[in-house]
Amino acid sequence: MPPAAALVCPSAPFLAPRLLRGPLPVALLRLPCPTAPAHSPRCQAYATKKSHVGPSTKPVRKHWVGKGLDARDVRDGAAALLSSFEAATRTPKLHEIMNLYPHLLELRNLPPQLTLRLTQALHTLVRQNPTEYATPSSSLLLFVDRVIQDIRQQRLPAHSGAGVHLLGLLKEARAYDRGHQLWLWLSQQDGRYVNQFVYGAAIELLAFSGKQTLEALEALYQDGLSRFPGTFASYHFSPDAILPDRNSPLDFINLPISLLQGIMTARLLYGDWVNAYVALDTALRLCPTGIPTRMYELFMVERPLPEAYTVFLLACRHGGDVKPAYLTTLLAKMRLLLHNCDSLSGRLMIIRAMANAVYAFLQTRATLYGPHVGVLFHSFSLLIPAKDSSNPWVTEVRNAIVGSVHKMVTSLVQAGFPPYPQVFTALLALADKSRSHELYTVIAHDIKASGVELNPVGRRVALMTAGRFRDTAMIDHYWTQIASLAEGEGNMLERRDWEALAKACVYGDQKDYFHQQKIKLLHTMDEDTESVTSKILTSSEKWRLPFPITPMDVPAFTAELKAIEEIMSNIVAVHMSGQPLDIRTNPFFMFMDSPRQPLASEADLRAVYDELTTDPHQPEPKPDPKAKPVTSPSGIPLGELRFKNWCTIIELMADVHANEAEFQRRVSEATAKGEPVESVSYPLYFRKDKGLVVADQEEGDTDTKGRLKDLVRRLRNLQVPTQRRPLIHLTPSPPSDRQAMRNPSIRYDVHIGPSHGARTPPSEASTQAEAAPPSNPSSQGEPA
Repeated sequence: MPPAAALVCPSAPFLAPRLLRGPLPVALLRLPCPTAPAHSPRCQAYATKKSHVGPSTKPVRKHWVGKGLDARDVRDGAAALLSSFEAATRTPKLHEIMNLYPHLLELRNLPPQLTLRLTQALHTLVRQNPTEYATPSSSLLLFVDRVIQDIRQQRLPAHSGAGVHLLGLLKEARAYDRGHQLWLWLSQQDGRYVNQFVYGAAIELLAFSGKQTLEALEALYQDGLSRFPGTFASYHFSPDAILPDRNSPLDFINLPISLLQGIMTARLLYGDWVNAYVALDTALRLCPTGIPTRMYELFMVERPLPEAYTVFLLACRHGGDVKPAYLTTLLAKMRLLLHNCDSLSGRLMIIRAMANAVYAFLQTRATLYGPHVGVLFHSFSLLIPAKDSSNPWVTEVRNAIVGSVHKMVTSLVQAGFPPYPQVFTALLALADKSRSHELYTVIAHDIKASGVELNPVGRRVALMTAGRFRDTAMIDHYWTQIASLAEGEGNMLERRDWEALAKACVYGDQKDYFHQQKIKLLHTMDEDTESVTSKILTSSEKWRLPFPITPMDVPAFTAELKAIEEIMSNIVAVHMSGQPLDIRTNPFFMFMDSPRQPLASEADLRAVYDELTTDPHQPEPKPDPKAKPVTSPSGIPLGELRFKNWCTIIELMADVHANEAEFQRRVSEATAKGEPVESVSYPLYFRKDKGLVVADQEEGDTDTKGRLKDLVRRLRNLQVPTQRRPLIHLTPSPPSDRQAMRNPSIRYDVHIGPSHGARTPPSEASTQAEAAPPSNPSSQGEPA
């Protein structure tokens, strides 16, 4: 990959084709920049070829030549300066950039690409070091103020890409007022400074600032479409636009997807989930394999977990690049959701969905890391029934869990998966919860044999697990390791370290050992830590019992474990071969509560899709039977991928409609009672196997296609409240003693039952009744 590719900003990937070109030759850098033709501000810009104006013939500045340098020396010095500056921006170094910058301004006829490289490097620095640079008084932001001033005074050449990076930089630094002032100036400039990509960045900044209404941002979006008619984006971004050929990629260049991304961001932040999903559907119709990953990320951050899950799978299905951080965050959220589910079948469903997400991630040719597998296997410990349960199936369930997890880990290690410490930590936690001394012995031996070094969390888990099984030697081993590492690094022992030691000594009847260590290391313990550990030592509880969960039949439980093992076998196959499996024969499911019935039969879905996405007066070109169809990186033909994406989004919108309607009803009730909105739990209705679908025929009604078409149109035209929500980041935080998760997180109210409100076609007259929670109290989960 060329070095310049490292500077491609994730929020502006459309700049990549330009930056991936090789560095300019020195001889070319010596040439003066062509003079751009004059443009009147705010004029409509069409996609026409610019006339070329020859290089300037002005002489070299005399004060350089008069100091013993001829014109050639001056040109050589300028080329060297430009080359040094390009190197400083390629792997951004703020100090070097700031030192070279004043000398660059002394040169004449600077290339516009220099302005782009400069702003792109500054944007990259903010993204890489937000804590250092994203502060109002940081040296970088002060330097950005100078760059903006030089652009406005034309000391730096104009480049529209610079506006994208500057607005994105100020958004991520939360310098919204600076960004607003920059946009006010840019909006009055001509096409050299502003284009539809800049409009998209401006809309996103204004949306995050919260100082504009959604109506104002929608108007700005329409202005961006109408001001630049040459891209024909106004038609292509219409939800009803027809593609000339659904089986082929688009031939349009410079289609401003970031403008669509900007308004989609605004809709998400202001609660207009309907039109946000319509925008996502539009983007996937136009570019099923090439939309910015930021568009997926916005849904994963701003929407509840089931929606984030399905959007993550959408990102994986076409086979493009997916960031490992997306999977890490998703799995962590799903593991936290397990605490909100009090049925064993529901927890199995969530763990199966976690394994499915890992498999989908690997199908994109991505690399699996320790935290991913560690979270997955750690979740199995939450399936362990309580110790004092009188149910006869407890022993069978525990043995089945331990045996299944050990089998899956063994197969993964045999396939060449590295011995990450997170995997051993997860197995130690499972041995602890299941009270399997045999598993503990095996894992302790494997840790010693592999020479793996546990991380701080792993050492604390190993310490407590050693206490559970009264392994005094390992208690001393891990505590000595914890204390020595802290001393070697010059750090104080953390409270969590002392708490882990106190619990281990309680479990292993080694309170004397704790007091010895306390006397020895008293200087590392503050008063709060001493108080907390004293309470632990005086507690009579030796086993922290898992929260009681509703049981299920052993054969059904075993069958669910087998389903997870099958997914794991696919993961092992991909990891061993280094190549994705054929997605057509080894697919992954798209929803957390799969398997479930679809919204309608595939025949009806295909018929409605064809009717809504084709023009009978302009039939699609017939495919050449001898030609190989164009496919996505995952091997799915583009025509089929577009259809699958459409089906997934329609079904997702039907699900969201039920959950959102119930959530809004609860918010209204809380507001009427004077209760804080943050106390309202978000309903999640999970369905297994059965449910009402559009394909279910009512008495005397066989027009399932007509009802499906009516449903699709109603979903895409729903009117929802559009205001800036106090709950933006819907990310569940770890519940403490099952207490409510507070703002800025959201509480989830989990329901596992045979019915699902979203399966009924929504109707304006019966929205609340349709989205009502199940009437059977036994199918409802306790609010977090």
